[in-house]
Amino acid sequence: MRICFQTKAWGEGAGWFAQELAQGLAEAGARVSYVAPKAIPAHREPAHQNLSRVITSRERQAGPRALRVVSSIRRVLDGYSSCLGARFATDVYLFSIPDPLAFFLPLQLLLRGSGARHFTIVHDAVPHAWAGGVAPSQLHRLVLALSYRLATQLIATTSDCRDDLVTRFGIKPDKVSVLPHGAFDLGAPTELPGEGQLLIFGSLRRNKRLLEAIKAVQLCRRNGQSIRLLIAGAPDRSDPGYWQQCSAQIDAAPDGIRTEIGFVPDDRIPELIAGADAVLLPYRDFSSASGVAILMATSQRPLIATATGGIKDLFAMGMAGIPLAEGADVDAIADAIRRFTAQSPQAWREKAAAARINLLHALSWKTIGERYIQAINSDRVHFRENGSELLLPIQSDDAHNGGFR
Repeated sequence: MRICFQTKAWGEGAGWFAQELAQGLAEAGARVSYVAPKAIPAHREPAHQNLSRVITSRERQAGPRALRVVSSIRRVLDGYSSCLGARFATDVYLFSIPDPLAFFLPLQLLLRGSGARHFTIVHDAVPHAWAGGVAPSQLHRLVLALSYRLATQLIATTSDCRDDLVTRFGIKPDKVSVLPHGAFDLGAPTELPGEGQLLIFGSLRRNKRLLEAIKAVQLCRRNGQSIRLLIAGAPDRSDPGYWQQCSAQIDAAPDGIRTEIGFVPDDRIPELIAGADAVLLPYRDFSSASGVAILMATSQRPLIATATGGIKDLFAMGMAGIPLAEGADVDAIADAIRRFTAQSPQAWREKAAAARINLLHALSWKTIGERYIQAINSDRVHFRENGSELLLPIQSDDAHNGGFR
């Protein structure tokens, strides 16, 4: 099978996902043309005899607006020309974190008109901005729904994401396959230090409920717990006021709370994990996979996290930690922290070590690549009944799934 796999992502969780999946598809036997900006750091570049690399432009993240716009347009044009050029060699396309709808929709129409089949990986059925309180326009809803319908098949990374596609956008259940997000493995893990430090890591978005987490840590400290919190990541550029609220709350009682605000380079991530006893993720309105949760669980760290989306699936697979109910308030988060600290560091070390072994086995990228190939091949399978053809798409209920989520 030849697959043209395209993404605009190059770093952090979205980039890691695409790079690992491209590698897994190639290892599983597919011939992959991977169309994406060059990975940063370079060692994350996928490499395999079955994989050919098409490097597209990377858009600027900073600098004058005019230059950022030009770099974005150049990236889009690179992706367009590379995808359309691949049409001579394949009729199968896979997209993860594609270009914005204004650009992606025309490409979908061109591929569909040429007879190609394209599969869209849906990490979040509902854009993050909608969860952040920004009311979407009716046009945005309609265009997003149209994009979902134009795809030959949608691949959701969790069962909750699949359910969102069905209930919010009216997508037929048999058009959505549920395939897992693979494991992020940084190599040999460090032991829990047992010093009471919690970590919030990744994109600092409103639906991560940082404000409530900060208040919960401050409440624990007022109650005499020697808990510390480190927040590392970049604020949501589309919602700058939210981090301002969080920063003001920290200033009200800063003891025990440190921040590292901005892009977190890859070489800093192991150090952040090494210093943490647990990761705090009290999400709301979350139905996708969490790259942060997967990374931390496979790095042998417990999670105090909302059991929704892919996090729910990870808990079901034995991930160590304390599950939170969606919408848990400050008192509930503080109580979960208390319950975490009530168990010894050694008990958590044993639980987290066992969870790492299970997750790395269950979520290997080669196995996931095989599942993707199966899903794509199943869409090709036709059975003739009374002279007509019946298409049988794959349907799976095994659900385990920029910046880190």
